[in-house]
Amino acid sequence: MQSAGRKDSTQSAKDHHENYFRHLCDYFVNIQPKDITKLDIENYFLWQLERGKRSTAKKNKDGSVSKKEGISVNTLGKHKCALKKLWNYMIDSKKYGVTENIVPSARLPKVEVSIDGKKIRCQRYSTTQGH
Repeated sequence: MQSAGRKDSTQSAKDHHENYFRHLCDYFVNIQPKDITKLDIENYFLWQLERGKRSTAKKNKDGSVSKKEGISVNTLGKHKCALKKLWNYMIDSKKYGVTENIVPSARLPKVEVSIDGKKIRCQRYSTTQGH
C-alpha cells in the first residue's frame, strides 16, 4: 500500500515530463512544432545548460533552503528522452504537421566535469561503471 504523501513512480515520471514540456514551451513560444529543426533542439539544450548555471534555491519541507547551481548533464539527457516521446506523440497524432522525429539525432552539448582532479569534456557522465 502506498502512503498518502508519496506519489507512485508513474505519476512522478509524468510530472517530470510535464515540467520538461513547460521548459520546451518557454523556449519555442513562437515556433510551430513542424518548423523546429535539429539545430533548434540543440540550441534548446544549450539554453537549458546556460539557464541552469544560475544558482537556484529550493525551500524544503522543514523550512530550510537548499541551494544548487546548474542543470546536470543527466537532467539534459532526461529532457532529450522526454522530447523524443513528445515528437513521437506529435507524429502519431498527426495534429502538428510533424513527420519526423528529429530529437534522436540532436546532440547534447559537451560539458566539462572534474573526476579525481582531472577535467574531461563529455556529453554524458555516469558514476556507474560500464556506462
